[in-house]
Amino acid sequence: MSKLSNVFKYSFNKGVMTFIVFLLAFLFCLPIGEANDFESKVKGLAEKSRTKLKKAVIALGDLGDAKALPILEALKEKQLRVTKDKQLLILDESGENGLGALSGKVVDISKLSLKKPRVNNSIRRVIAVSIAKLKLGAENSDIRLSAAQELLKRPSDSVIDLIEKALASEKNDTVRKTLSLVLAKLYLNSDDKDKRVTSLKTLQEYGDTSQMLELEALLEKDEKGDYLESDAEIRKLAGKA
Repeated sequence: MSKLSNVFKYSFNKGVMTFIVFLLAFLFCLPIGEANDFESKVKGLAEKSRTKLKKAVIALGDLGDAKALPILEALKEKQLRVTKDKQLLILDESGENGLGALSGKVVDISKLSLKKPRVNNSIRRVIAVSIAKLKLGAENSDIRLSAAQELLKRPSDSVIDLIEKALASEKNDTVRKTLSLVLAKLYLNSDDKDKRVTSLKTLQEYGDTSQMLELEALLEKDEKGDYLESDAEIRKLAGKA
């Protein structure tokens, strides 16, 4: 599948929105179930309930469909709007022109009553993670690296399977290193000692000062002077990392 960044390009000229859309025909050629699944998840972004909105963002990231990227990016950049009948529009930077998020058609917004989705910090965090998930599938290694770096800032257990799969196929050394660090941070407090050992060895090889807090936590003592981390091998590796 061609990536949306290569097929969904638009420009604005003298306040008039002009869109060059190559992927819309492909969207309508998808199996009905798949297309409906994508559309239903996108429409979830119009929900007033923050809980439902958050679930929709997470679902779009899990779906792995690159067509969701410009919609989630618009949500992140506060350029997504909801009409009274719960249609989603993407505004340009001027806020004067709109595009149907699902239809890809230019919409006259001059007489429409538009509202912003009810985004809070919790939702912003899952938006960032969902965008990173989708970008990990990009052909451009710089985009994949950007996604990996975003996940490194906000590691989440929900992306472990995704990162493991990405690592299995990733050829770029820098991207692999960053993805390995994400897994290392996630495995640091695992119940599986082997994963913790692997995590600490990865941090020892690739880590930097940004991981110091996690490592120092493994060397902390209680008020009696006893280590909070009971495993001596883990403490030793943490001290070397």
